[in-house]
Amino acid sequence: MASMKLFVHILRRYISIAITLFYSLIWCLFDNFDYPILIKLADTFLSLYFLIFCDLRPVTVDLDDGETTLHFWISGHRKINRPNLVMLHGYGGNSKWQFIHQVSDLSKSFNLFIPDLVFFGNSYSKNTDRSVEFQARSIVGGLKRLGCGDGDLSVYSILRWIRRVSDREDLAGDD
Repeated sequence: MASMKLFVHILRRYISIAITLFYSLIWCLFDNFDYPILIKLADTFLSLYFLIFCDLRPVTVDLDDGETTLHFWISGHRKINRPNLVMLHGYGGNSKWQFIHQVSDLSKSFNLFIPDLVFFGNSYSKNTDRSVEFQARSIVGGLKRLGCGDGDLSVYSILRWIRRVSDREDLAGDD
């Protein structure tokens, strides 16, 4: 039984690496050309990896403002004895490509909530506000709609964390 678990763990690792290499190969070979079908194919394989090997499900949440829609990948079978973990991505296309190597291992120990930030991936808004505060309010609103964060999550705590990270990045960039 232990050897089967080890085999599945190694298989997950190799599949995530293979998908990343496939994506990188597409960008290297076709850097100056537009081949959206290849990118779509790589993205489809990654979605299947999230569904099958990581037990994550895509969920779309409409927020109360009527203008904002958030896309999340969440644990397919949330367990009460596992803590919730919210993974916020940086700049990039969507959260799948940012966390491809982490989700397999983390999905075993945590209930994962992985949103695409507003204006990234499949999340969008008609609202013209592009502030960090709007992002934080949207993420918190989406998490509350999914049943995560009641009582232990606030816009204030996310904003404070984002500002701390932003300040560090500003300092690191002032060479």
